[in-house]
Amino acid sequence: MTHSYDVDPAGDLVLKLGPVDEPFLIRVSSKVLSLASPVFAAMLSPRFAEGQALEDSKEMVESTTTIALPDDDSCAMSLICCTLHFNEDAAQRPWFQPGILMGLAVTCDKYNMSKALSPWSRIWMHTHRDIHFDGFQKAEISYGLAHHETFWKSTRDILRQSKPAELDIEHSLLPDKVIDTLRIERKSLLDHLQSRLENLVTLLLEYGCATKEYQGRVQSCEHLIILGKYIKCLYDRGFWPISKVQICSISEVLRLFDSFPKLESSSVERQMVGGTGCLTCQEVDFKDLLEQTVDYLNRKVTGLCLPCVKHGRYTEKDGNCRAELECQFLAKDRARDRLTKRPQGH
Repeated sequence: MTHSYDVDPAGDLVLKLGPVDEPFLIRVSSKVLSLASPVFAAMLSPRFAEGQALEDSKEMVESTTTIALPDDDSCAMSLICCTLHFNEDAAQRPWFQPGILMGLAVTCDKYNMSKALSPWSRIWMHTHRDIHFDGFQKAEISYGLAHHETFWKSTRDILRQSKPAELDIEHSLLPDKVIDTLRIERKSLLDHLQSRLENLVTLLLEYGCATKEYQGRVQSCEHLIILGKYIKCLYDRGFWPISKVQICSISEVLRLFDSFPKLESSSVERQMVGGTGCLTCQEVDFKDLLEQTVDYLNRKVTGLCLPCVKHGRYTEKDGNCRAELECQFLAKDRARDRLTKRPQGH
């Protein structure tokens, strides 16, 4: 059974979508598609068979050219064609359903139409804002639809919430380099955390104590008690042995460190070691040192700038500006363009 829809009743091109035994035909204007999509523009040029067939059909009265696109999502392509042709009832047709967002993203990315559809893609994402998507799905959809803010937030959430096994799953739309970047940055941040935890243990073990006399008695140092409590806190939270840190997500690490107590010995423990402790140990606030580590993680867990990714800049070393909304590189390019186009005498 064949289904058809005339997006442009006077169109010169028919897109044949879906399986051979049940195709979906959409009549459109080849000019509109060529203006919106560099891919269609190339496909419909005389260099390709489709373009040659289109040129031949123009010599015939009321003739159209048909292009078979069996792998494309018919619902997504229908909505895109309606939007590009300013078809007012596009949003009321059956294909405008919650599950269409991924199909729209795949189709926009395949035919490089995200720029032409940018105003509408924002509306589509806003319309479906209450639908639950995981971080990877949001990243794929925002990548295909070129929605900068959502891509930044979703890649930040992936970096914050994902465990190693979750970053090993293939995702059709996202370039492998994006996942590789998030995987490397996650490991780098947790390596930093692991180093800080080890340094705190070393600090307690190697701390030079300055004892004092109290009522004619030399006070013993209590920092080994604090060390024991520190290691117990790590063990209770799954961070000891320290290698366990690498199997956690960054959000789990941050959440567990929020509950980390202030490390100090009790009055009974002080009496056991002979007093109130040494002078220098009292000056070390390990809770503050841990909070500094948490603040560092919070600052470094950011998303990726989508325009930078599209231009091959993935990591900060590559030049990814990590901006959430306004790409710093694009802003500089626009500023430079304004200067070069400024009339003489200004």
